[in-house]
Amino acid sequence: MAISTKLLSYLLIFPTVIKLRYSHPDQERPYRVPGGNTGVWIAGIVATAWIALAAWVAIFPDALERAFGVGYDFVESWGVSQAGSRFSRLEPSPSLSRSA
Repeated sequence: MAISTKLLSYLLIFPTVIKLRYSHPDQERPYRVPGGNTGVWIAGIVATAWIALAAWVAIFPDALERAFGVGYDFVESWGVSQAGSRFSRLEPSPSLSRSA
């Protein structure tokens, strides 16, 4: 959940870069996006779209599979249910247990 909320905070960063490029155009910056304002717009739109998609998938893990009609069987691929995989990491693996 922490990753999805961090991604949501990044949704505000890239549009802010575009806004600052227009509201403070003469401000000295340590890095300038190549391509001028066009480059800033392209980078801002692409980054914001990918972050929005990543945040959506982090919150709703099977959203893309359902949207595109692609079947993905978690149990078949990983050998454990999705809920079971979360809890299995809390207990030591039997193969890692020391035998006396």
